[in-house]
Amino acid sequence: MGLFSSLFRALIFLCLGLLAYDYYQGGEHTTSLVDTIRDRDSLEQVWRDIPLHTDKLVNHANAAWIEIKTSRSPKELIQKFMYKNRGIPKDGDVYILSQYTFDKVVDGTQPVLVKFYAPWCTHCKNLAPAYQRVAEAYKGSGVMIAEVNSQKEGSLTRHYGVKMYPTLLWFPKGVSSTDNGLAEVYAGARDFDAITRFIQEKSGIRPKAIGHAHRILELNTANFEQNVHQPTTHVLVQFYKPGCQSCKDLAPVFEKVADTFANEPSCKIAKFNVQQERSIAEKYSVTEFPSLEFFAAGKQDPSRYDGPYTEAALIKYLNKQCGTHRMPTGELGKTAGRVTELDQLARKFVEAVDGTTRDQIRKQAGAIADKLVDNRHAQFYANVMDKIRSQGDQFISSETERLQKAIKSSENILSSETVDEFAVRRNILSVFDESNKQKKSNSP
Repeated sequence: MGLFSSLFRALIFLCLGLLAYDYYQGGEHTTSLVDTIRDRDSLEQVWRDIPLHTDKLVNHANAAWIEIKTSRSPKELIQKFMYKNRGIPKDGDVYILSQYTFDKVVDGTQPVLVKFYAPWCTHCKNLAPAYQRVAEAYKGSGVMIAEVNSQKEGSLTRHYGVKMYPTLLWFPKGVSSTDNGLAEVYAGARDFDAITRFIQEKSGIRPKAIGHAHRILELNTANFEQNVHQPTTHVLVQFYKPGCQSCKDLAPVFEKVADTFANEPSCKIAKFNVQQERSIAEKYSVTEFPSLEFFAAGKQDPSRYDGPYTEAALIKYLNKQCGTHRMPTGELGKTAGRVTELDQLARKFVEAVDGTTRDQIRKQAGAIADKLVDNRHAQFYANVMDKIRSQGDQFISSETERLQKAIKSSENILSSETVDEFAVRRNILSVFDESNKQKKSNSP
């Protein structure tokens, strides 16, 4: 009995020592341990896992002693025991890996995409939202989406030869963390469509459809100025108080408006809690709540929205201020992406009967598109003209039909960004299509 009593005391002192060390280091793992203890299911699982036979107890004690002896520091020992019985931590649907959990995840049983990033890296910050959407699209699919903070996990980063951020490594099924050199470096575009297409090609697993996230930017004193004063981005800010009933009534409307403009990078929706941060409200003379202030791109002073707090009114207002074409459903309107001058050339091109005239119109369209550097869809007019010259007028109807089918079947295939792209192309094609139908109706 004396032996067990001494062993018990030793374990108690060891645990206290480890907890004290963790507290000195910031208390991250102690907090995590408390969260685990609060989880009733976790406790029941631990209780079920406790061996009742003496030989099993001895084996587990020996294994624990080996872990203690092989640990290089108290921090490593804490990490080992913390991740032994807990799940891998997550940021949203992205698994957060460390040197202690990497082998546990990248074990060859399933394909894994791992992003190595640095917190200070601008490209990493830009990739983060798309990467979260990739993780959401592959949640529960058999493909794991993970990330490694290279600033914290230097040895792990060096082990895989990562020198630039962000770097995405693909570990196919059958390749584990010990198979160094077999991971594939992703070299495609850093957007949702490109990454999910890569994963589907490599794994054969399609992403599930996901909806718009509620993209309301939370502002505070620290990030307010840098977010609302941008040269190419418009921002609508709601100043609110948590206890304000009118603010609560506006909240669901504001959420829907944010969903509608989720794919408009130049038109952001944000909110600011005045109760916590009074100085900003005073700076912009905001005294009534809720108050909607529109910060136009490149301008310092906002303009106050004084229209009705309805979804339709706010969408109409933002479309006018931001130069967008969103409908309440979030879809693009029929004029999105179109250019009046190029519309006129498109009609003339279809009406022209000889190749020389069409060549001249095509040249004019290309010159105009080259000048419209801020409108990436302008070049599509010239592309359509090229296709018509090579395939004939039937290209207009066949391509329109193809795009319509793609958009209608987009629920389980395409991202909202791709649907937008197809919608703009359909809008431009509609100009050619209408002129072509008119031409046919006028022909004898």
